[in-house]
Amino acid sequence: MNSSIPAKQKLRAGKFKKILLDTEGLALEAPGLHATLAQLYEDYLNQTLTSAEYAALWLVAYLRTRHPYGWWGAHRRDSVHSHKLTKLLSDYPYFAWSAEEVKLLSRYPTLGELLNHRAFRATPLPVHRALLAWSNGDYDLILMDRIPSVQEVLEQQIQGRRCVTLFHQLSRLSTLVLGERDPLSFGMHDLIHADHFFHANGDQAGQIGFYRIIHQLLRQEYLKDFFQVEGFEGRLEYLMADMNSHPLHLWKCFRAICDISFKEASIPLFNQHLPQILDASELVSQSLRLLNNEQFSLDSHGVALTEMCQQQGREREIKFIYK
Repeated sequence: MNSSIPAKQKLRAGKFKKILLDTEGLALEAPGLHATLAQLYEDYLNQTLTSAEYAALWLVAYLRTRHPYGWWGAHRRDSVHSHKLTKLLSDYPYFAWSAEEVKLLSRYPTLGELLNHRAFRATPLPVHRALLAWSNGDYDLILMDRIPSVQEVLEQQIQGRRCVTLFHQLSRLSTLVLGERDPLSFGMHDLIHADHFFHANGDQAGQIGFYRIIHQLLRQEYLKDFFQVEGFEGRLEYLMADMNSHPLHLWKCFRAICDISFKEASIPLFNQHLPQILDASELVSQSLRLLNNEQFSLDSHGVALTEMCQQQGREREIKFIYK
């Protein structure tokens, strides 16, 4: 089998909990936490803090509030990632360190050393890596304090970027986000997705290429009839904003979404419109027609779609203006 196609899709190790603290706990936690985060955010706006510094300190502030004893977790011998978080933690004016924390800082004096060598309590490794990689520019991340639209996320991804939403507003800190995640879980979830998008991701160019094709379909209104069908928009939004996968898997999911929603419109989309939009070769055109069909061959059709997406993803960066 061609190396462009994965022999088997591996599941990510574990799922991060959506709710780490219930609404009653959030309401009690929010006022004290807000005082610290508001000061952090003001310094970020004043450019006293970089976006990566702000994000790392945001996490520390949250963990110190939620797990005041032992938030720093166990020692990690090996470094996670290179970084530029070299300022002494003791020089940041945001925290009144306990005697135990002062001992900790004597061993790990900077944010970078702390993130590299302590496994923070209830914090997955990808969160540590994303913050460290963000600081030295390895991950192109956009800091936000609001929930972006799916269109914004799509446009960021086709430029090879991801957003990270970290709330500091009192109203946001005291309630579940979208009724399903607490604010800490929401921020960690974004950092985890960022890490999936950037870390050891041999499929990134193909993913970007696939998302550029979806963006073109939306911009030219080829999907407008599908949006009349209940459930299609939600499924497509999940595909666009919340999936990091091999481009062939993305194609298969997209075809399934279209077929389930509106088979009569799906057939001309894949048989005629997409080949025309892409100025596709005969093999790519055939691959689009046979998607999710038993005649579809991974070694020929799968490779053709994958390589087409990779080529699309390597094209010159596209510029967008947000209003």
